[in-house]
Amino acid sequence: SSGINAEYGKNRKEEVSVITKDLIRKIKVPAKDPSELSIVLSSEQYSRIKEASRVLTQAEKQARLDSIKASKEKAQESSQERKTFMSEMEAQRIKREKPSDLEKERKDKGKVLLAKAEEQLNEQEDEIKKLNEIILNAKCHAIRDAQLREKKEIQQELTVENQRLDEMMEIERLR
Repeated sequence: SSGINAEYGKNRKEEVSVITKDLIRKIKVPAKDPSELSIVLSSEQYSRIKEASRVLTQAEKQARLDSIKASKEKAQESSQERKTFMSEMEAQRIKREKPSDLEKERKDKGKVLLAKAEEQLNEQEDEIKKLNEIILNAKCHAIRDAQLREKKEIQQELTVENQRLDEMMEIERLR
């Protein structure tokens, strides 16, 4: 029970008796000075807090979202325009720039190689046509030879079968 009284004593506020001519009052004095807990706000901070605490209507929320979206789109468009402008400037710079000796040499070698390759293709074209024709003829002859062999085999099988049937008929006739 002493623990409860000790807590009660801590939580109790100090009472001061004020005696005037006509009355006696007891005033409770807080344990802490309330002015210690107060803070001073600048007008900007106060305005910011006041604006943040305001409840927005649905239309205001939508308008705010739309304005944010519009500003983002505008920033993206300007970024894209800058990028396009820089690409165009780079392309113009490259066009104006004279090719180096190495680039000229590489282009010349490429042209020479291309000319040689075209010349070889033109020379080989007739030869390739002839070779393709020869190959096609060889395939045709091979197929024809296979067909003739097959026809001969079928003819021999037919002859053997006919002889067998003739022999059977002869045996039947003799019986």
